[in-house]
Amino acid sequence: MGPIAANTGVSESDLVNMPGSQYADPVFSWAESRGVTDIEFFDSTAFGPGFENGIFVGDITTGTLFYFEPNANRTGINLEDDPLLSDLIADSDDEMSAVTLGTGFVGISDIETGSDGNLYILTFDRGAEGQGSLYRITPAGEGDTSAAGGQPFLLLHPLLT
Repeated sequence: MGPIAANTGVSESDLVNMPGSQYADPVFSWAESRGVTDIEFFDSTAFGPGFENGIFVGDITTGTLFYFEPNANRTGINLEDDPLLSDLIADSDDEMSAVTLGTGFVGISDIETGSDGNLYILTFDRGAEGQGSLYRITPAGEGDTSAAGGQPFLLLHPLLT
């Protein structure tokens, strides 16, 4: 999917149009369908200024945690420095990697900012009779070597499995 201009043979007139409605292209799209289950606007300074007001997106299909930085006006996402994503569509492995923060969550069903300022991820595993896990992501301390998504500044803590 993605912007209507990227879909050959489809125009705005092909869409269902309710009185007073207006079409707008998505802010970001994936070429392959994703089961986006939650979007968390991170209202915390716990991970430092680089993540403050950032956007975390969870996917139930592959258990991927995506991260986006909002633009200065907070009307979209900041991808201007990445020529691969200038079309706002992730349609290659390199483009997926550019917005992926973590993988291996089986299926993400919820993302929340905790009262402690850390990020909490709730998962759901269809293959394990609906069992899931709860994870807390915290900033890494001095000398920490394990990290979420290969990021040396975040640690993943399984809380419930």
